[in-house]
Amino acid sequence: MAERRTLAAYLNRIPAPLLVFLGGGLGAFCRIHTPGGVLVANLIGSFTLGLLTALWASRARMHGEDAVRPFRFLFGAGMMGGYTTYSSIAAVTAQAVFIHYTVHGWYVLLSLAVLFIGGLAAAASGLFMGGKIAARWEARHASAREDSSCSH
Repeated sequence: MAERRTLAAYLNRIPAPLLVFLGGGLGAFCRIHTPGGVLVANLIGSFTLGLLTALWASRARMHGEDAVRPFRFLFGAGMMGGYTTYSSIAAVTAQAVFIHYTVHGWYVLLSLAVLFIGGLAAAASGLFMGGKIAARWEARHASAREDSSCSH
């Protein structure tokens, strides 16, 4: 009987830099279509990366690191790296510091506080929700293993 190959097995054959490149392009494309600009993209990206991190950790515990490695490159470093846009934050901050008349300093400080504190809160929320989902996955996986071992 032919061996069933998973998507991860196929993606593991693609070099990591290419996965990051492809994911980055997809993330940048998604960012330009996100209403609300830099702030919204970074908060959504922080939450999503927190959620994915928890889910990937669970999947790696159940199926091994090879089951998640390509997804971490493609969607973590690549897509979420392209979607979130900390280079824009750096550019706006530098603009406020060096070209004073373009952006008011208080606006930059408030924006940075919202981005960093909001980003941490969004990532923590994603990790929390991902942990809850992962716990259900792992319980279901353990239950399925027990059922299959009892039937033999």
